[in-house]
Amino acid sequence: MFGSGVERPGKIVVSQSKWGAMTKQLALDLHLRDEFNFNSYLSASNEQLVAALSTLHADYPLYFWGETGSGKTHLLHAVLNQQVSQSKAVALISLDHFDRPDSKICEGLEQCDLVCIDAIDAVDDDMVWQQALFHLLNRAKENNTYMVISGHGSPQHLDVFADLQSRLAASLIFEQNTLNDDEKTIALQQRSQMRGLSLSDEVANYLVSRAKRDTHSLFGLLDKLDKHSMVKQRGLTVPLVKEVLFGFA
Repeated sequence: MFGSGVERPGKIVVSQSKWGAMTKQLALDLHLRDEFNFNSYLSASNEQLVAALSTLHADYPLYFWGETGSGKTHLLHAVLNQQVSQSKAVALISLDHFDRPDSKICEGLEQCDLVCIDAIDAVDDDMVWQQALFHLLNRAKENNTYMVISGHGSPQHLDVFADLQSRLAASLIFEQNTLNDDEKTIALQQRSQMRGLSLSDEVANYLVSRAKRDTHSLFGLLDKLDKHSMVKQRGLTVPLVKEVLFGFA
């Protein structure tokens, strides 16, 4: 999925001046989460990773990996949003979906300013996709295209052919650290404040101790609480959280 503009979520069409006759061929839907930016990400022990994503280099890919729910999607959308705000052409390919796109989608992506590959370890058993990614990485280097790649493990633990593994191992590599409970509480309150919500220490601590503990689930629950509080015309309290979590007051 790729584009170059600020219309998100929705269809973002690459600029005619950059792509010429290829514009129609390369117009796809790119759904970016506006709230997923560097300001809304609690960097905590990931300051170096955030700094590297904020100042990309075309000489080598940036590869980062972490557990499910550690915030990989947030950071990918943050770097994409940053580039789109500068009218750059960007691409995002998520490989862990059941309806993974055909590998031919990689053809021509090196003409983008930034290409993000999410969940690269999902192609461990797919040689066609491995070959496509290997050639894309080579073309991107020749065209000075930024490449950002995420996975659940380091390049050394990927089950891919040797040349691709070597190419990925030459990236700038970071392990994305998972937030501890205190940091998750702060992240929840920070996200709430950005949405104009008041989340007390009591409610934030209750969420972290009683709900699923990964940040993806916690932020998703915060979305549900926001909608439920609007319907009920009530503030975010522990009883309201119980209604959403357990279906009773």
